[in-house]
Amino acid sequence: MKSDKIDKETAILKENSSANLVNEIYPTTNAEMRITNHLLKLKKNFKEPSNGFTPPVAAPKVKLLNKILLAEDDLLLRKSLAYFLSDNGFKVVHVADGAEAVKEIKKSKFDLMIIDLKMPHIGGMEIINMVRNELKLNTPVIVLTSSGVEEVELESFAMGASEFISKPFSPSVLKARIDKLIE
Repeated sequence: MKSDKIDKETAILKENSSANLVNEIYPTTNAEMRITNHLLKLKKNFKEPSNGFTPPVAAPKVKLLNKILLAEDDLLLRKSLAYFLSDNGFKVVHVADGAEAVKEIKKSKFDLMIIDLKMPHIGGMEIINMVRNELKLNTPVIVLTSSGVEEVELESFAMGASEFISKPFSPSVLKARIDKLIE
């Protein structure tokens, strides 16, 4: 039996390229196979410089995830938005009230904050005031509120909010505003 396996591997070696051998011995997904084939072609075509020096290879650029704080007391909305934002490539820290939001802001750096105005313990206006005046952070802040009153919107901007979104809203609109503020 062992002889049969060795004969099979030998036949495969003679008949196929090394990329096919890898796939025969180690079954993989199509994506993994394409990567393996590409790397084997690169290796096959690589010529060592005559002086023995191998130039350094630049590391590929990796896009870092933008970190967002989401402070919203409505559980369903908070979980839905956290999922939506995570699914769109953001790292989301979500909290249920203003006191938790303040703790997170003091302990971590965020690229953007999404703050509901009316939350238990500490309201959104107080959080914006703390972010801008006490901590002196320039982090963009999007205010969420169910209040459609113009005075509330103007007061939010006066406190230092970057954007104002009235509930209900489309997640796509939120994403567009986030992209505008982060990029």
